[in-house]
Amino acid sequence: KFHRQQEGQRLVTRNRPMLRNDGTVFYADISNVRIAWQGRPCIIGVFRDITERKQVEEALRASEERYELAVRGAGVGIFDWNILTNKVYYSPRWKALFGYSENEIGDSVEDWARLLHPDERDSIITRQDDFFAGTESTATLEYRLRHKDGTYRWILVHVLVVRDESGRPCRLVGSLGDITERKQ
Repeated sequence: KFHRQQEGQRLVTRNRPMLRNDGTVFYADISNVRIAWQGRPCIIGVFRDITERKQVEEALRASEERYELAVRGAGVGIFDWNILTNKVYYSPRWKALFGYSENEIGDSVEDWARLLHPDERDSIITRQDDFFAGTESTATLEYRLRHKDGTYRWILVHVLVVRDESGRPCRLVGSLGDITERKQ
């Protein structure tokens, strides 16, 4: 495609497949600008080979897809609490385990804490605080969370605390599954 281009206007084409002299395909970002040179219109173009970046992006996409399929196949929900921002990612499966849709659970720790069974709330919060204060990096817990229908479900939670260079917790990530039938 040719574009009508005003002098000084910059056009960028991204992720365009190109052919090398040897016939191999590579991907390029192409930038060009129209200028006047010696009174004549000219276009200056720059090609940047982004093949390696495309390969890394594809490897990341494939890895994310494998992870998503594994999580979906295992029937578990995942969470990722960034302690520094105090925001939590709850996967769609995490929410669905308790009967909630995507927009019914936010991104705060309080969204989880309000679902804790009253008999276990204090002990789970204390265990979490002890976990952060200690040197353990993983833990497995069993406790109850309230389903949207008002019943409580037993869950098995596997958590990993991620610490910064000085040993302070910065993230808490994990998975959980419904073990209510097994507990009954």
